Amino acid sequence: RLFREVLASSNDGSIRSQANLELGLYAFEEKNYQEAISHLEDALKEDISDEDRSRLHYNLGESYYIQKKYKEALKQYEEVEKYQPSVATDYQSRLKRAKTLAQLERIEDDYNRAGQTFQPRYCTSRGKPGTPLRVYF
Repeated sequence: RLFREVLASSNDGSIRSQANLELGLYAFEEKNYQEAISHLEDALKEDISDEDRSRLHYNLGESYYIQKKYKEALKQYEEVEKYQPSVATDYQSRLKRAKTLAQLERIEDDYNRAGQTFQPRYCTSRGKPGTPLRVYF
């Protein structure tokens, strides 16, 4: 409640950013990831330090990652490097970026395997015998 009051009353960018960060982290802990994303994105709109900006991008990446939105997470983890992150944030971001890339690769492999499994079958009851059926998946 206190952070919501701060957002309503303050014009200071760093204070508003900190309040949005705290609300975002609280929403994340409560597993309300969409609300977390909303607050973290609002925090990024404020005039803040590069280190804080890198931390916000990292936390956004976490929010997307846990929802299995890997492409969005990857974009956020890549943004971290642009803003002089702390050593800890940089390290964690690089680890999560590698895990995210592995997840995306696994999804692509699964998709390719599914395409090999579901090859078009040939029709004998409808249309002309030997006519391939279209398979949609």
